Amino acid sequence: MKRFVVFFLILLPLLYSCNRPKSNFKLVLPSPDSRIHVYFNLDNGEPYYLVYYKNKIIIDWSLLGVTLKNQIKLSEGLLFVKNRAHSNSSNDLLIDKGGLSHTDNFNEMTVFFEKKSLVKESFSIVFRAYNDSIAICYSFPENESEDKVFIISEETQFDLYGNDSDWRISGPVKHVGDSTYIPEPGIVEKLDFPVNFISAHGLMISISETEVSGYPEMKLRKRTSDKPQYIFQSDELKALEFITIDRGVKTPWRTIRVTEIDGQ
Repeated sequence: MKRFVVFFLILLPLLYSCNRPKSNFKLVLPSPDSRIHVYFNLDNGEPYYLVYYKNKIIIDWSLLGVTLKNQIKLSEGLLFVKNRAHSNSSNDLLIDKGGLSHTDNFNEMTVFFEKKSLVKESFSIVFRAYNDSIAICYSFPENESEDKVFIISEETQFDLYGNDSDWRISGPVKHVGDSTYIPEPGIVEKLDFPVNFISAHGLMISISETEVSGYPEMKLRKRTSDKPQYIFQSDELKALEFITIDRGVKTPWRTIRVTEIDGQ
């Protein structure tokens, strides 16, 4: 699932709903100045996102979702229920690791899903598009029978567009369990946030996350040896049975900031 042609643009503010759940659906969320566009695609029940900056793809189609206890995968078999979107002022401040703050006005889109398993599960993916960054998190509705959510793993992927030769990691980074080093091509590494990638075209993409009490820190793990494809992963989950969060509480925001580098 890497090729899509037709998209439906969200005109903000907008409230959209449909008559019945669907396993295929496409949406686009622009930033207030339209420099950034976040494309969303539910493809046969699998949720993906792609990011344009100006007229260039910077993030290729990347999987979203989480896995709950009892191996309930909220990254497949999903049905689109509805979406809503609105513009917002910068009164809802996000500060990620590394101290970067996301303070501009933003457009926000929430996409609601359900999955029919042994019990019906519902959750939503929230997207924000700022003029120079995006942010993504997950949210679970309150439930009368269960007030907690038990997450085994995140399936959130981050696939830069192109090959390893098109991107380099800026500055030294820490390999888990080893001393500081600069990773070589082909090494499967786990990177601490924030992580900066610089493209051959003079763009720097900074990846980080916000903090939520009780939610373990994530690393960025390389998924392939020859392409800049990554997944958000927690080493702490090896010692934990699962992540426990209250329903109605959002997971940490995964933040992606784009900066143009002078002289590149």
